[in-house]
Amino acid sequence: MKLFLLLPAAMAMDPPASEIGNLPEALWPRLRHIVASNITLNAGYDASSPEDLTDLFESAMAAFPEDGNCWCYPTKAQCPRGAPQDGYDFACNDFHKCIRCAKLEGDCDPEFNDVNIDYVSAGPISNGTSSVGLTTLSGDNSCGENISRCFEQLANEFINILEAELPGESSYTEPCTNLPTDQKGGGHSRACCGVAPTWKSYITTNHQCCPGSNEITDISTSCGAALAEFCETLINPIDTYIFEGSSGESSGTEVSSPACLAHGDLSFVIDVTGSMGGEIAAIKNGIAAVAANGDIGPGAPFGNGNIVLYGDPSASSRVYTSDVTTFTNAANAVNTCQVSETINECGGDCPEAAFNGVQTALGVIDECSSIYVITDANAMDFSQSIIDLAISKRTKINFVLTSTCSSSGSIPHTGVDSNYPSAADQTGGTIFHITKANVASELPTIVETAALLGSGGGAVEEFTAGTNDITLIGTNAITSMEITVNGNAGDLSCVDVNGDVIPESEYEVLLDISTAKIIKVPRISSGGDLLWDESLTCSTSATEAYSVVVAGTYEGCHPDYCQNGGTCESDDTCNLFNCICPSGFSGYMCHIDDSARSVSKTSFAQSEPLNILKSKKVPVVAQSNPGN
Repeated sequence: MKLFLLLPAAMAMDPPASEIGNLPEALWPRLRHIVASNITLNAGYDASSPEDLTDLFESAMAAFPEDGNCWCYPTKAQCPRGAPQDGYDFACNDFHKCIRCAKLEGDCDPEFNDVNIDYVSAGPISNGTSSVGLTTLSGDNSCGENISRCFEQLANEFINILEAELPGESSYTEPCTNLPTDQKGGGHSRACCGVAPTWKSYITTNHQCCPGSNEITDISTSCGAALAEFCETLINPIDTYIFEGSSGESSGTEVSSPACLAHGDLSFVIDVTGSMGGEIAAIKNGIAAVAANGDIGPGAPFGNGNIVLYGDPSASSRVYTSDVTTFTNAANAVNTCQVSETINECGGDCPEAAFNGVQTALGVIDECSSIYVITDANAMDFSQSIIDLAISKRTKINFVLTSTCSSSGSIPHTGVDSNYPSAADQTGGTIFHITKANVASELPTIVETAALLGSGGGAVEEFTAGTNDITLIGTNAITSMEITVNGNAGDLSCVDVNGDVIPESEYEVLLDISTAKIIKVPRISSGGDLLWDESLTCSTSATEAYSVVVAGTYEGCHPDYCQNGGTCESDDTCNLFNCICPSGFSGYMCHIDDSARSVSKTSFAQSEPLNILKSKKVPVVAQSNPGN
């Protein structure tokens, strides 16, 4: 580590009683010992029994950060610079600013001006190989005095930080109430990120602390995955999903990345080769309607709208914006064969460069986004690395097919590129089959559904033609189940806790076209009745082989989520509810009667349904053994 490059030699010896020297050669090598000595003295050091605090002293000497510092170097010229990485880095950044002010106050070079260093030992420590004591600094001129002041301030900030990080029963476990302000001249306040003994200091005016992760980021930066990973730890139950079919065969799904807590961006990847000429006008109207409906922009479901045009083999991002007018103008400017102002590609053969368009979109949009590929052709450029990138960005890839390279024009289309369902299934997306004649009527509905769906991906299962039952297990991060049947004449119905079919008036139909149906079933009916608690069972069907995508959304607390007199509390940061259970009841819904529980553990059969939805829509990957 470069942070204390000059310190190892100083650690092995006791500091001299007096010394005259400059910052890099004399003061900086003493910093570790000064901090460790003060921490040991503050903890009640007694020279008659130094062994009591030897471990504390040695821990303090060894406990400085291992890496990540941009500013903790003796001189500013040595610093890599950049955004401060942790509490130590903020302190060092302040130190160099203080030194700069010292330079302005006198005609000197404060980094190399000599100061007087005096050390008074309070007694031995570390088996007599060193001692603890007080170090005082002074200068023979104004420059030296300013250097001394800046260095003392740095040491004090390090002491505050390190005291909270060290283990042991010490009196400095709550330092957050006495953090020093930064030295930028504005007296900006600090706060601590995390809790003792692992907190870090940060300036609240331009930084934030991401919950759970203790990650400090710029205030304009989303906590993103750090927050999502923390929230994952609060979801109950935490079992692996299982998607159970009517055949009794079960296949598990596994969360491959943290859940999305909100939508990212909305991207349209549009095939503009010559064969798309008949539907381009309808496509333009459909995506412009998204902006007109308020689905893009600050405070809208999607932060930004993106349009990517592709041909054979080129692709070009035409707009990425949160401004409704700019997005609408870009949508209206889409024309057949015009990939960009300088690229005209009409294709002429099949397939086309669909995944080049997807990759172009992924290079622009944020995490937790939704991509809609609109095409009448297969793809010639599939790459699993593009799908892996989408999974890493927790982004769904959906396909709106108006035909294929060999389709007869009937629905569902024949000859669908096998990479399309693979990409959709891996990312939690959907494949929509529509005819060229129905683009004007069905595309706007499909696009508008994107804003109604929850964020992220979902659990996916494939079924043969006919009727198949599914059992979905909920969590405290789910207040509604979103169920999509992708297939010709797809349909579904669900039953409530009493085994009665839930009437259509009690759930929301988000989409109902010839090849896809999406419904959203809440936990609680409009009349306040419980529709489903630990699980929801539905019957799905289609006339040909089909897939089912299931995901959960969160809309806040309801008194009836918690049973047996439990009280519902909403965690709006992580989008989940917690039930405060009365005595005698437990479980995430207070649904377990503790008095009736057996003292022996129950071994569940493999076919028993567990947790189908760990949280709000996340990409999933099938696994062969759902019990692991």
